[in-house]
Amino acid sequence: MFKSDGIKIGKNIFGVGVGGLSIMAHPYYAHYNDKSLLRNLVDSGLGGIEVWRVKHTDSLVKKFLELAKEFNLLITGGGGSDCHGPFEKDASLMGRIKVPYYILDNLKMANKKQLNKLMI
Repeated sequence: MFKSDGIKIGKNIFGVGVGGLSIMAHPYYAHYNDKSLLRNLVDSGLGGIEVWRVKHTDSLVKKFLELAKEFNLLITGGGGSDCHGPFEKDASLMGRIKVPYYILDNLKMANKKQLNKLMI
């Protein structure tokens, strides 16, 4: 187990050993520029990163796509589906971001591969 800025990470990220896929959601709030931390997360089972999110600017999307490529991570995006409702006078954010359909296909394929590993 290692610790970085108060984050404790075990040998394996929860869910991976039982067929789950671990995805870093809201990477904007994580230490995404800390490549050492990211490498440790990947080594512990991190399988993907949320690229498309309402609060991600075009430059952040580009940065997260580059990190996904560098660390061989699955790319995902909620497209606003992780919506907690409007805040104060802001309108709801649901559905404002368009995520390419192939992202869903890639996610399904990755999940199937994880499940097949368990069957062996």
